[in-house]
Amino acid sequence: MHPHVAARVRESLRITVPQPTSEADIADFNLRDRLWRALQAVKQDSYGVSRYTCSAAGCDYGKYE
Repeated sequence: MHPHVAARVRESLRITVPQPTSEADIADFNLRDRLWRALQAVKQDSYGVSRYTCSAAGCDYGKYE
């Protein structure tokens, strides 16, 4: 693929996520982010590939409540 075409394809696939604006939204975002990061663990699978897993027992990915 031509570099100029590839750049346009990448640009068209870019997703923008609205950022929190109020103080309550920012605090909620920071809490969810801090809790999610605390649950992450990196473990190697049987092939030696590092994989992110949830370190809490019975945790679903993305679950923070």
